[in-house]
Amino acid sequence: MKIGVRVNSYTIGLFTVAVILFLYFVPIDFINQLELKTFDLRFRTFQKKIPSQDIVIVTIDNKSEDKIGQFPWERDTYAKVIDNLDKWGAKVIGIDVIFPKKENDPLSEVLAKTDFKNKVSEDVIEEYKKKFDNDRILSESIKKAGNVVLGYYFLTEGDEQVKHITEAEKQKAKRLISKAQISLVSSSVKGDEKFPLRRGYGIETSIEQISRACKNYGFLNIFPDSDGVLRKVTFVMKYEHEKDWYGSFPLQILKNYFGEPTGLEVSDNGISSVAFPEIKYIPVDASGALFVDYSVSSQSFPTESFVDVMTGAVDNPAKFKDKIVLIGITDPGLVRDTWPTPTDTVVPGIKIHAQTIDTVLNNRFISYARTIINRQFVYSSDIINVVNILAIVLLGMILVFAVPKVPHASYGAYISLLLAAGYVFAEFYLFHIMKVRLNIFYPFLSIALVYTTQTLYRALTTERKAREIRGAFQTYVPPQIVDELIKNPEKLKLGGERKVVSILYSDVKGFTTISEKLSPEELVEFMNGYLTPMSDIVFKYEGTLDKYIGDAVLAFYGAPLPQEDHALRVVLSALDMISALKELRKKLKEQNKPLIDIGIGINTGEVSVGNMGSNTRLDYTIMGDNVNLTQRIEELTRIYKNNILISEFTYREIKEKILCREIDEVTVRGRTQGVKIYEPICKIEEKTPEAENIVNHFGAGLKLYRVQNFAAATKEFEEVLKLLPEDGPSKYYLEKCTEVESRE
Repeated sequence: MKIGVRVNSYTIGLFTVAVILFLYFVPIDFINQLELKTFDLRFRTFQKKIPSQDIVIVTIDNKSEDKIGQFPWERDTYAKVIDNLDKWGAKVIGIDVIFPKKENDPLSEVLAKTDFKNKVSEDVIEEYKKKFDNDRILSESIKKAGNVVLGYYFLTEGDEQVKHITEAEKQKAKRLISKAQISLVSSSVKGDEKFPLRRGYGIETSIEQISRACKNYGFLNIFPDSDGVLRKVTFVMKYEHEKDWYGSFPLQILKNYFGEPTGLEVSDNGISSVAFPEIKYIPVDASGALFVDYSVSSQSFPTESFVDVMTGAVDNPAKFKDKIVLIGITDPGLVRDTWPTPTDTVVPGIKIHAQTIDTVLNNRFISYARTIINRQFVYSSDIINVVNILAIVLLGMILVFAVPKVPHASYGAYISLLLAAGYVFAEFYLFHIMKVRLNIFYPFLSIALVYTTQTLYRALTTERKAREIRGAFQTYVPPQIVDELIKNPEKLKLGGERKVVSILYSDVKGFTTISEKLSPEELVEFMNGYLTPMSDIVFKYEGTLDKYIGDAVLAFYGAPLPQEDHALRVVLSALDMISALKELRKKLKEQNKPLIDIGIGINTGEVSVGNMGSNTRLDYTIMGDNVNLTQRIEELTRIYKNNILISEFTYREIKEKILCREIDEVTVRGRTQGVKIYEPICKIEEKTPEAENIVNHFGAGLKLYRVQNFAAATKEFEEVLKLLPEDGPSKYYLEKCTEVESRE
């Protein structure tokens, strides 16, 4: 058994949504960067400056360099800053500067180059050494304060320096940063971690004397995204493939601020949590990274110049009490430690640390599904991941079912724009109020691709339908009707339907006699000369030319496109046909060819209309009793010796616009109920006194005839003939009156 999938707009739409879902689960860095740009836009939209209540930044800036001298400075300057901050009650002091080498001791240089050492006692020399040993001075200030967090750098795998570090140097550096280790509360990982995480393969730290003096240590490493923009900070790293975990500079500052140990939980899927168990939970992703809330400007933090703090020239020292004080470089000209963020092109590293700490302190955590590290997805929230998937599916499916049903492709575009705008508004609102970051790119892609594929499919099927419609109708209806059907195919119902239409059936009177007088070639030319103007008139009034039946013409109005005035159109067509017939008769007379006369029957009623025929040939046509009635009415024109007869059903629709006269009430072959028939004369607005007299006299005569007052009826019909000597209906009734009177 062969099972096939029917290709239509729905299957194409479903396939498109499935492809987008597949792409959603493929870590494509280019797409991730596009999504991150929408993330940046959210920050820029809602960024505000909120003065921090917890953090003060001591800036190493141009002002300080102008007064202290060229950077880097002697370490006793840092000692003075730490001493003052300690005196003013700072709760935690974080220094984003490392001191990797011993500072030159000017006294030792003098003693080495002179014999001064032999002239002064050892005690005096030692006393002076203490005064000039800035490393000792700094370390003592750090130790005395008891709240200083220093920074260091992990050398990552790509760093050239890693190749030149000896194992002994690695172990020594590891001992120095032992304070940076964080407690592993639980771990189900056996062997190396399989999830993406950051590792260090070497350490660049301050000298041992200073390192051992600090309260805590944290790595200063910053890892921007692949487009160079820094959006998240890494809170934990590992050193090579050892078991110990190390905390970042902001994390260690928070540890000191809260006075609580940091707890870390790790599973096979990644880092489960980073927390201060009794105080705060930090929602990092599986790699240990946290998105920073950049909607709070980097300018939100109060600052004091390094030199002012060093000299005590601070207006309000109380601003430091119980605060986190960060010391770092803010002038890009001193040291290159600036980064682009979602909201700024240049932000000093120390301010990024401040924004990170501020994010945690104020619980402005951003909930998101995942990010990419080393071409792997790192997940954060399964719930938001599910919401992203639902958004992709639901937005796409709305269009899958909506676009094929709208009458115009432009409506599909409006729906798509409305969905996109609504989704963006909802996401921006969620982000602003709840810090929930939903994916924007893939839902947008779902909307765009589904709309595009649906529109392309619609265009292709519309073109196919246009060919079908053109092929089916171009020989039946005028070009403007074909164009309207192609433009609005929903107006067309193929395959058969019941519909009220107006029908015209015309036939050449005495065609057999005419055909006997002409050769086959002459007959074809003769009929073409007659049928062409008759067909043009049908098309003029946007009728449908059903078929030619020998010398007869069958046409109808009101299908395939609805026409509210189809009865008027059919009668006007008949009147124009008779006018055209008169012109044609003049030409035939001049050419000495047989004169032609026609009868036209018109009726309005319900018929079956649609494509009918066999499996190999279909025609758009009409069928039903009302078609037969039209043909019977046309046959009556031979009896009444006129050209046009219409049924009472047509007359009811046009009596206010066409001047008509009643001809008779007849029971035609095949029907048991009588039908009144009328003859249209002209448009109401075109009637003449003569035409009105004809209608009045004939109407009076018909009434007298029906009450059998034949003598009076005869006079009325004779009055008509005076006005219109060749009037067939009047002659018909005169003959009837004469016949009755002769019998009497």
